[in-house]
Amino acid sequence: MVHDERAEIERGLQLAREKPLSERVSFWSKQFLGRPYIAGPLNDSDRRFRLDGFDCMTFVETCIALGLSKSFDEILPNLDAIRYYGARPSFETRKHFISIDWISGNSGLIRPMDEPADSVCEKAIDRRKVFEVNKLEPSADFALPLTEIARMPFISKQKIPSAVAGLPDFSVILFVGGVEWTVVSHMGFAVKADSACILRHASSRAGAVVEIDLIEYLDSRPSLSGATFLSLL
Repeated sequence: MVHDERAEIERGLQLAREKPLSERVSFWSKQFLGRPYIAGPLNDSDRRFRLDGFDCMTFVETCIALGLSKSFDEILPNLDAIRYYGARPSFETRKHFISIDWISGNSGLIRPMDEPADSVCEKAIDRRKVFEVNKLEPSADFALPLTEIARMPFISKQKIPSAVAGLPDFSVILFVGGVEWTVVSHMGFAVKADSACILRHASSRAGAVVEIDLIEYLDSRPSLSGATFLSLL
């Protein structure tokens, strides 16, 4: 990270520090609009905190870590705590699966909202798949757990327009469906804008961090079943 970028981050930390957590995270997510989308940005483990680009998950994690931090030196430890079990950085200890790892592993920061869910997604999660997709092999001393059942209530696509009115100004949004071997296939932030809701996310299609009307986004993704929302504590 260049000196000017660190100075910019430190100024942002000062500007946002007195705001509630959701406003701090919203502040940071807006700063990164236009940054490039990078597939697999953590393949280089020496760059766990990087601002030159994101995938959907690292975008959300980085913004939350910045929102939690009062000083620059707190950012990486906060990020590691969000991303890895025991804050021990490795591919094997990463909270890869949103449904069975990330939500429960960050229960002190986020919680599923009480909005009415009309559907449930239930799938068997095989952790070997994430190694296969990334063309990696687990180390010899790493015992992969048996297949786990993930169960996530969500709002179906047709019900989301009516649910928007009950959302807070800012929340984490998780999209259900779209990938056969996992429950949550994409994530970002839902930002209320008057009577509409904007999705702010790192988009592989757009190649950058962008904003788009949430309903428009859902309409353009026929493979998605719906979404669920998480509030920041």
